[in-house]
Amino acid sequence: MMSDMMIFFLGVGGSLIPAAILVRLIFKKSLIATLLYLMLVIIYTDIIGFYLVGVYGIKYFLYALTIGFIVAIPVLMVISKLIKEPLIESAKNIKEIANGNLTIRMSEYSFDNEIGTLNKSLKQLINNSTNIIANIKDGSENIDSVSNQLSGAAQTISSGVSEQAAGAEEVSSSMEEMVSNIEQNTENALKTKDISQRAAKAMEQVSKASENSTKAVKDIFSKINIVVEIAEKTDLLAINAAVEAARAGEEGRGFAVVAGEVRKLAERSQLAANEIVELANLGMQTTEESTNMLKGILPEIKQTSRLVEEIAAASQEQNSGAQQVNSAIQQLSMITQQNASSSEEMASNSEEMASQAAQLKEITSFYHLR
Repeated sequence: MMSDMMIFFLGVGGSLIPAAILVRLIFKKSLIATLLYLMLVIIYTDIIGFYLVGVYGIKYFLYALTIGFIVAIPVLMVISKLIKEPLIESAKNIKEIANGNLTIRMSEYSFDNEIGTLNKSLKQLINNSTNIIANIKDGSENIDSVSNQLSGAAQTISSGVSEQAAGAEEVSSSMEEMVSNIEQNTENALKTKDISQRAAKAMEQVSKASENSTKAVKDIFSKINIVVEIAEKTDLLAINAAVEAARAGEEGRGFAVVAGEVRKLAERSQLAANEIVELANLGMQTTEESTNMLKGILPEIKQTSRLVEEIAAASQEQNSGAQQVNSAIQQLSMITQQNASSSEEMASNSEEMASQAAQLKEITSFYHLR
């Protein structure tokens, strides 16, 4: 009887081995495979219980039930250890993560199945999330600091550029006034050149005579020398004005002094030119009385005409140079205004970046890190 029972038990156990192998092949080391193994154990236990009841009668049912409980308790403990506890802890940890708590400490499960994979994935998720949130927090703080520095620098630049733009506009206005004066001076010099040329032609037709004519010609030389002196100083001051204009920036006050001197010299040149006209007219009247005496000074009159022509040419060059300087200053003013607009835009962008960094810090503050 005992041998038959052993043969039966071994036969049932042997019949379950193919099922276990099939489970292994299909589900490998997954959680389902573990559950199926436990189910096979329960089935084997139930078969043994039913066999004992069938062989020994209903009186052995309690024995079979006891054996079933004895087998079921460790099976349930194994199920709780392998499935329930890890799943409960994983659900709790997921809830903590959802609430922004990344300081949790997870238990170590070395199961080679879905439970172990879930445990490892949650640990990796916490570690990666902690690193990412920490980096985002550090980055947002750095962005906030840099954006504040950029905003301050942009405001400083904007203020400085605005002052430069105002200075450039003031210099441009002064330069335009100087250009107008130089143009007037050039026009007067050209008129003086025409008058001196006509006077030279007239002097060729008169004779040498009158002391009044001689005195008038000497006065013309004196006035012409004044014009030459004024032209030389005007040229020098124009060079200084160009240098000052190049350095203008915020230091535009020195240029105003130079421009004032240029205007004074231009006025003197205009007065001298008018006096030259008057003296030339006087000379033309006196030449009728002193034709022969004035023939000796004709070369000097021609020299005077050439000097006036040189003055006119120099005035034209000054006018061209002043216009170029004025154009450059206007272009500089335009560029300065563009820089002012760009710096204001940069200040606005840096403030926007600071605002976004603050929002990012507020978002990341939801998470609690280790």
